[in-house]
Amino acid sequence: MLEIETLYPREIGKGRAAIILEDIDENSRRIARKIFTTGDLVSKPINYITKGTPNEYNWCEGAIQSAFYQRKILEPLFPYWTDSKARIAKAYGWKWNEEYKGYELVTEFIEGKSASLHHPFSAEREHELSDLVNNVMKPLQKKAAEWGFYGTRWQTGEKNPTASSNFKLVEYADGNNARISEWVCVDNESGVPVAIPTAFFAYYGKGFGKNLWEQGRPIFDDVDIKTLREKIDSSKSDLEARIGRERYTALLQDVDSLEYHQKRWKSMSVLERSLTYRLKQSAISQEQFEWYKNHPFLWSSREIGRVSIKSLYNLASEPAWSFYNWSVLKAIKGIQNKAWKFFYSQKYREESAKNLISGRIDAMEERKQFTAQQAQEFKEQLDKAEVKSYVTDFWGHMVVKIPEKIIQVVGLPWLYATGTISLAEMGFGILITGSVFREAYSMYRMVDDLHLIEKAKHATQAIRSLPNRLEDIFTSFNNFARERYQKMFGDKPFIDVYDLVNYTAKSIIETKHVVAMLLGWIPSAGIIAYPVEGPLNPAARNHKLTHFLLDDLMAALGRHVPIIGGKDTLTEHYFNRFFYKKFRKKQ
Repeated sequence: MLEIETLYPREIGKGRAAIILEDIDENSRRIARKIFTTGDLVSKPINYITKGTPNEYNWCEGAIQSAFYQRKILEPLFPYWTDSKARIAKAYGWKWNEEYKGYELVTEFIEGKSASLHHPFSAEREHELSDLVNNVMKPLQKKAAEWGFYGTRWQTGEKNPTASSNFKLVEYADGNNARISEWVCVDNESGVPVAIPTAFFAYYGKGFGKNLWEQGRPIFDDVDIKTLREKIDSSKSDLEARIGRERYTALLQDVDSLEYHQKRWKSMSVLERSLTYRLKQSAISQEQFEWYKNHPFLWSSREIGRVSIKSLYNLASEPAWSFYNWSVLKAIKGIQNKAWKFFYSQKYREESAKNLISGRIDAMEERKQFTAQQAQEFKEQLDKAEVKSYVTDFWGHMVVKIPEKIIQVVGLPWLYATGTISLAEMGFGILITGSVFREAYSMYRMVDDLHLIEKAKHATQAIRSLPNRLEDIFTSFNNFARERYQKMFGDKPFIDVYDLVNYTAKSIIETKHVVAMLLGWIPSAGIIAYPVEGPLNPAARNHKLTHFLLDDLMAALGRHVPIIGGKDTLTEHYFNRFFYKKFRKKQ
């Protein structure tokens, strides 16, 4: 066990079942403290259902020690498996954290960056994702399976859409000042068992199903010690040549330690797991632990009752309140002084849109997706007239969500409750409300941009003064007609219908608001309407910001995909590159 002197812990990350703090230890090393929690709303129920308790790394000493020794073993194996293209963050130790009521794993702090998303400045970094997947994740997935590391196969393999977020790219100079880069795995510990349906056959098939059914539980960071020893023994010459005889001997000792602690962990019965977890959480005393150990039925009854009551309470209160708070209270807050101001003030719309996009630029700079200089170039384009309108219109579609949510959450249910509309009508209304608001906004903007109201007024006045015998006004001889008209009637107003029609047609051809009106009808996904239209418009397509807006919005959709989404996941990368791969790359 390692004792850590806490100097200035700073939270740098948070996962499904862990909080990551940056700190400095007694040796003045920058370290990462991975503090395991009981899990979030997704991982905790999955662990309860499959194993009877929350994440074992949080409360089980055998589990946290297994995690420590897995990293010690993988430290020389990662470079060996990937030809030095990847390594794993070193494990320094572990300890119990009384504040968080959970164990923590102390590892090397990695100052790196994730694989680059696609954006207008990503040309020099576009290869990073392909390099990570093909040269690191695929080999690791294969080697981890061959050597018996089933959990590592899941945490680092390309079949897992969230595994890419576990790697950081580190760049440094060697002794000859040559630039060297390597991928570092910063997370080898799972939050949930391999329970995603899409990965079931990939991970439980071809021999892994045997592991599942013989032990009667899903795979969760399991290591096949027999297979591991056989592979280490068969690779002895290569390993000794690479890491040295002393390190090879230490590797065998680490395997012995892993075997001991994994048996302690994996051999626990469901009763032992449940009792130990509650003891670690100070929910029961040591005396109660021993008593309930001899009365399993009473303990099971107590836990079923406790979990059931807590689940019903959460179901009846927290989600309902959260939904009401998000959908109603936040929608109503400030509506009188902000929403109304948005509609009548062009300046306010522009400033609001500018702040929104500036925030997204800052967030991507913080994620090291581009430099401070590149971020500044994006922000400078916010004031470009060609770009400003699309940024503002995108913000417009965001703002109309306020009345949309009020109608969906309050208005339509109230009409249904009073018997004014049927259930089917309420459902249909909820489905199309957003589309209607987006279309109304896009149509308003088209009319405004084409100055159709002013042109219609002018045309009405002109028509009243036109002689009945004026002919050929819609023909290609428009200029001739203008000259004849001026000779005959002097300075009287002339309706230039040809120019009006031509102007309107040109606007349509240039997709001004047309694409937004077409895509705006798509329920929920219609929010991409203006980000898609911006790069298509000839006036704005050469501005990098319009492309960034689309790529960033698509990445946001990927981050919010349940279970398999999130920052730096393959899901985020897929969504982020969708329009680039399907359309722009071919241009």
